[in-house]
Amino acid sequence: MSFKRRAGIIAFVSLLTFAIDQVIKFIVVQNFPAGIPTPVVGNFFRITLIFNPNTAFGISLGQNFPYTLVAGTISVLVLIMALVEKNVWNIVAYSMILGGAMGNIFDRILRGEVVDFIDIGIGENLRWYVFNGADAFITLGIIMLLAEGIVSHLKAGRDA
Repeated sequence: MSFKRRAGIIAFVSLLTFAIDQVIKFIVVQNFPAGIPTPVVGNFFRITLIFNPNTAFGISLGQNFPYTLVAGTISVLVLIMALVEKNVWNIVAYSMILGGAMGNIFDRILRGEVVDFIDIGIGENLRWYVFNGADAFITLGIIMLLAEGIVSHLKAGRDA
């Protein structure tokens, strides 16, 4: 696959991922009150708008930690990996990770914190951390890379 084709796939998927994330965040910020859970599927899936100044899973690495710089650096590395990748599945996966990272970096630059709103769990005590579409795209991209790695490993074992 040519470099131009890889770059086109990366641009399309990462920009689409970024746009979906930002449009949904805009809709949520405009229509839901901060901190008040709104049930969507019973109590299992709720929209709870929060503004997260920390990193993944709400983990704080300190007020002066350069979240945006670290995320930007990792994004450049992901872009490089996508550009040299030959497998379309992996290119799409890297592009989803890149688009998700761009969405959260944009939030940090625009607001100084990340907009999170997807609230999943059972009851009040058995809930996952509130996250957003960008986080979901990043996670899906990582799962895709892991799945492809497992499949490739299993194929290599059969072919040996």
